[in-house]
Amino acid sequence: MAKLRHFCVVQERCESEVRDKLKNLGANTAEIEEAIEALKNTRFLDENRFVELYALSKLRQKYWGKNKIRQAMLLKHIDHTLVEKGIQSIDDEEYLQILDKLVEKKKQLLATDNPKLDPEASDDYAQKAKLINYLLAKGFEMELIWKAIG
Repeated sequence: MAKLRHFCVVQERCESEVRDKLKNLGANTAEIEEAIEALKNTRFLDENRFVELYALSKLRQKYWGKNKIRQAMLLKHIDHTLVEKGIQSIDDEEYLQILDKLVEKKKQLLATDNPKLDPEASDDYAQKAKLINYLLAKGFEMELIWKAIG
């Protein structure tokens, strides 16, 4: 149990990560359920705390948009209502600042591309398409992307 507590203290964890860890350690279903219940009771495992911290850390550290954050949490088998709670914890002003920062950074990168290596780099339409695809891949919403790129 001490190893599990340490596993949860080092980094905030969700229930599915703890389940996977226990399965890899060879625990049976009853042991897994008992350990998860004990971690929840001692607040080493808290899904509400996890979704908020996960959403904020992915936004601030990896510059992910809400769509990508939402998808990543759903892949961790987190309840949809908790996922939405985590998404709601993101400050709209900070979110838009990060989007603007990414737009400017990518525009500069596209402007410095060598046109000899990429003949489409000088084409405004192609550059805008690359910028949009980049921001969509980061998980930002199309409506916000259009507003950000003008």
